[in-house]
Amino acid sequence: MNNENPENTNIIMTADPLTITPDLTAADALKKMYQARYRSMPVVDAEDHFVGLFSIYRLIELLLPRAALAREGSLDNLSFLHEGVEELLERLQKLANLPVSELLEKKKRLRVCKPSTSLPEMLLLLHEGHTSLPVVIVKGKNKRLVGIVSYWDVLSKLATKLFPDEIEGTPGKELAPESDRNP
Repeated sequence: MNNENPENTNIIMTADPLTITPDLTAADALKKMYQARYRSMPVVDAEDHFVGLFSIYRLIELLLPRAALAREGSLDNLSFLHEGVEELLERLQKLANLPVSELLEKKKRLRVCKPSTSLPEMLLLLHEGHTSLPVVIVKGKNKRLVGIVSYWDVLSKLATKLFPDEIEGTPGKELAPESDRNP
């Protein structure tokens, strides 16, 4: 990766994103995500080290009935499951008081990049992870969060280049409909 190349992740990322701590309860984290209209939030510890990513995708995975998760192996049709909002709420209430550190995106699925990561590599990582992409600086075993790249960040950067006369100078978050804002 070439640090001299200006076309890398740091030109697209949102610097200093809103974060949560590992000891925050899932309920409080969900409230923050809902209020900010984010689909995921980076988790950092007291020393400001990146711990992981708390995401709605991981939460949905935890809310799914076990039979739905078995689908990968043998079930093609889940129409026999007749659960509603009340059952989901019941499952969520069981998770609500757990610390987010117990509910982070699985390490095998979590993708991160560096500020110097090339744009094609960053896009591939974003695509593979299907969620926001934490941008970290690694020093030994420590990872310091410096930003995050979301699908919206990519679209905003491209849109301002593609339509400069129509949206030039408009910050990316102001371009997004409120329901699509997402680091």
